[in-house]
Amino acid sequence: MLRSGLFAQIPGDDSDAEAESEEEKPSTAEVLQRVKSVLGERWQEVPFMDLVPVQPGAKFASLARLMSDGRGFPPGFRIDRIHAPLVRETFLHNGFRPTKGEDWLISWTGPRMRDNVHRMMHEFQRVNHFPNSTELTRKDRMWENFQRMAQQHRELNFDFVPETFVLPQQLRSFKQRYLKTRSEQLWIVKPTASSQGRGIFILRNLVELPMKESVVVSRYVEKPLLIQGLKFDLRIYVMVTSFRPLRAYVYREGLTRFASKAYSTDEEHLADVYRHLTNYSINKGAENFQENQRVQADNYGHKWSLSALNRHLRCIGVNVKEMWSRIMDIIVKTLLAVEPAISAATKESCLHEQSCFELYGFDILVDEHLKPWLLEVNLSPSMQAESPLDKQIKSSLLSDAFNLLGVKRLDAQTLTSARLRARFLYMSKLQSQMPKSKDSKLLGHRQDPLRPEEPRLEKTEEPSVAEGDAEGEPQPLVRKYFSPKKQVSLSTLCEPHLRLLVYALEETQRCCNFIRLYPTPSTVKRYQPLTESRSMEDEFRNQLLTAVLFAQQMPLCDEPELEDKEPPPPEAELISAPEPEPVPKVAQEGNLQMVEEALQTLKVLGTKMSSQLLLMEYIVRLLNTCHQLSDGARRKLENRQQSAIAGVLQIFRQQLALYLRASERGARARAARRAAHMGCLQGSVVDDVEDICQQALVQILCNTWGGARDHAQRGVESLRGELSVVRCAPEAFAQSSSGCRAVAALGELSATDLESIFRAPQCPPEVKNLFLVPEDHEVGWNVLRRMSQAGPLSELEFLQRVTTTFQPPKAPLDAAKSPEDAPPLSVPRLMVSQSSPQLKRRPGPLAPLAPNGLAYSRKGRFGFGSYATGLSDIEL
Repeated sequence: MLRSGLFAQIPGDDSDAEAESEEEKPSTAEVLQRVKSVLGERWQEVPFMDLVPVQPGAKFASLARLMSDGRGFPPGFRIDRIHAPLVRETFLHNGFRPTKGEDWLISWTGPRMRDNVHRMMHEFQRVNHFPNSTELTRKDRMWENFQRMAQQHRELNFDFVPETFVLPQQLRSFKQRYLKTRSEQLWIVKPTASSQGRGIFILRNLVELPMKESVVVSRYVEKPLLIQGLKFDLRIYVMVTSFRPLRAYVYREGLTRFASKAYSTDEEHLADVYRHLTNYSINKGAENFQENQRVQADNYGHKWSLSALNRHLRCIGVNVKEMWSRIMDIIVKTLLAVEPAISAATKESCLHEQSCFELYGFDILVDEHLKPWLLEVNLSPSMQAESPLDKQIKSSLLSDAFNLLGVKRLDAQTLTSARLRARFLYMSKLQSQMPKSKDSKLLGHRQDPLRPEEPRLEKTEEPSVAEGDAEGEPQPLVRKYFSPKKQVSLSTLCEPHLRLLVYALEETQRCCNFIRLYPTPSTVKRYQPLTESRSMEDEFRNQLLTAVLFAQQMPLCDEPELEDKEPPPPEAELISAPEPEPVPKVAQEGNLQMVEEALQTLKVLGTKMSSQLLLMEYIVRLLNTCHQLSDGARRKLENRQQSAIAGVLQIFRQQLALYLRASERGARARAARRAAHMGCLQGSVVDDVEDICQQALVQILCNTWGGARDHAQRGVESLRGELSVVRCAPEAFAQSSSGCRAVAALGELSATDLESIFRAPQCPPEVKNLFLVPEDHEVGWNVLRRMSQAGPLSELEFLQRVTTTFQPPKAPLDAAKSPEDAPPLSVPRLMVSQSSPQLKRRPGPLAPLAPNGLAYSRKGRFGFGSYATGLSDIEL
């Protein structure tokens, strides 16, 4: 049920006052000044141009006169592949000059825009289309997006688009539907990519269907709301300045377009377009069409303003507020349905996020029950003015839209610097996208799943430790980063996020006759289910934007102090446990470079060897974690609140058992492993995972480097809790340059880094399946969600951190002032070569541990849990 107070203002309303709150909030100007002060010299202040609507009978200044005003060369505009005379007049009236080159500040183009326009734009240029905008404006793509959203979010009604079939793909389904409803339902045929009413007709027989072109067939709304017996629809102008995250506005004024003949669904009137279509381009040719002649008489003729429509509906007793709330609800849902596709395309194509904007024309039809229906969305609404009312509304719309964007007047130095920065960013982006190798299918640069531009890794949400209610019902995951009720620390934000705030705050100061649709505190809460599929970065930006735009307190310039912070204990007492770290997430942006370097290092070993090493490193860490898991953590796993984590461990154990069965050789080995597998089911979940991981490690060692299984089994059991890849690998591999670099790179990766690599599409299926839920496995929603976000290692590490009681550190090494002064340690190896599994251990030197627990070698730090590999501590 839609709340009538969801939107404080509606189009066509005479009142300009916004809903005021009793609480005092900081002004937009104060917040903007504080954000700019944090940016400092990174923000360049450039004056804005204030555009005004075209006045009747206005004369445009010549280029020589524009240059004589002392403000330098006038800004340029370009109109490409579209006829938009009013746009041209607006630019000329405000001192712009036309250009065909690249020296423009605003480009107004038609639907078929050139692909390379977005790639070389500098930060002050604006273009009127987003990449991939046809996801919304093509009728077939719009219907497919709505169908997907309706299936995913049944609790939010997506029934505002009439039932539609895309032909010829769904021809058979439509014929069946048509034969069932032929006597009681009318259907209307529309081309998928057309405008101005071309090619639209009401279907009376199946033989009329065009078979050689792409069309959509929609259910015809047979009972529209009529005024004086005429059918009408609404042309509503919606301005979108960003899709990362969505920032949308609706214009206060618009047009009401009437059909020129009385509405009728009689058989003899179905072919009369003047009764069923409201397009101005069609009805202006009717004999009885009446054109509006005066701006003041906005309720005369076959084209009204939205203000005139609201006045008329109020006179006949219609609840205008409720009708417009439903219409604005449709607009927000429509934009959020295509936000993921357009946001990803914008991130891929544009150097600057603020470079694009979109002025949509929404066509809405209202039926006799005041239910609005979305007919279509126009990518390039008509900007021709053939009547005084048209010119008044559209010229004001254009000037307010360009003022909302913030067109800036640049001097020569600022323009030159912006162009150089754009070229540098473009070349850097090209270089980062160039493939480094064509041979690797797993670890090649092009297939690397951890590149920043891949949205796959960002779609992981932060899971909660306690999931579901007391009855085990799944609860929607709420990712909470910011709140308008709490102060935002600006000093902790990066430059792109600060610039995002500046652009949004400046838009708030210049929105003028635009009404903000999204984001607002009420709409963010209302449409939260639609934004659950956002990436972590996009949701972070959206909450940050909402918290600052509608903040109840002034944002902070310094880091916020922790409230209710207890004084630290004396040094003699036990060290208090630190704050629990957040639940494991995917690799953050700061780790992406390190992960990419590790993948490039492993690539020289080949696909099979590199995947085996990655899996070996993961199992070794999992074994050590299981062995070191405290009793409190083990008891916590038996708690019902941690059933999701236990489910993740159980699924991983089952998948690892299937992996062992597929990789084992010989009937005797398979029988032994099956008996061991059946026996391990009787212990706790941690013991089960530890046993199966130990078997898997032995199997991988034997398959990779050869050797006797019994000897490898005894070696793994003897090093329980102190395993590492360097202790398992043969000496020849550990002393080789490629092996040394590979082990060092593996030691730098975290658990979430490894799990992200295993979930990548290019990972071998036999390894990737370890982190997937089998299709025939009945698993709860919480377990399924956690399995898609974190693996068993990151889950156990997090559980260990939040349950461990920290003890005082042990005394340092005696007289160890440097790593070289510490006594050497002995590290035995398990595998020596592929041919001889027999070992004769003798003590050998190892690079000593530093006081902070890091292992060093001649080439520097290897990281936590890593060991120096250039040793000769084993001999045959």
